Amino acid sequence: MLALRHGPAPGQALYTGRAASLDIEVDDHGPE
Repeated sequence: MLALRHGPAPGQALYTGRAASLDIEVDDHGPE
């Protein structure tokens, strides 16, 4: 949460990293 408060850059990086990993594991579930 603190990372998001610091700015969209660090928050986006964390979300993008997690999303990319999840996208591979739950590809059949969707891009989420």
